[in-house]
Amino acid sequence: EGAEAEGRQGASDVSTGDARITVPEYSDTQCATWIDGVFAADADGSNGLSEDEFHAFLQNIEEPPYVVDYFDKKDSYVSLDWLFKVAHKSLACRCRALGLGEGCCTGRNAEIPFLGLKDEDLESLTPEQQKVALEYKSDVCNSVAAVFETVIEQPLPTMGPSSLTSTPTTSPVTVTSEPT
Repeated sequence: EGAEAEGRQGASDVSTGDARITVPEYSDTQCATWIDGVFAADADGSNGLSEDEFHAFLQNIEEPPYVVDYFDKKDSYVSLDWLFKVAHKSLACRCRALGLGEGCCTGRNAEIPFLGLKDEDLESLTPEQQKVALEYKSDVCNSVAAVFETVIEQPLPTMGPSSLTSTPTTSPVTVTSEPT
């Protein structure tokens, strides 16, 4: 209901034991764009994102410009900040809750699964798996938004025209001092 309504998502606190993570706001459109980017980055057609494909997904994000600038400087998964790696592994390990088996998130070959990210997937799932899948889709976007907020420095807002800036006038300008 609330998570599926058009508008803003995130801007909530998620508690995990003693840690508290604030998920910044993002739009449904932004989440859909990220999910589409996840699908597009699956170079091997495995229905999941490996480490390298996750890196490709991040590098292909086109907005906002400061995010593009950040990933232009990251040439591989290994060069990503550790929080991006943690996000990849935690999302990959959601495969267990989605019913993909106990060994689905072990080792370097762990992938962020696509199951549950496509609306048509829900029809083939049990009611419990559907609930997990809907939470998982939100978790993908929440993870991306939270790691962006934490890791990537946002530029400071630019100042508008200064009050010291003069505006053109038709009045004559008078010079009160003589050159020396």
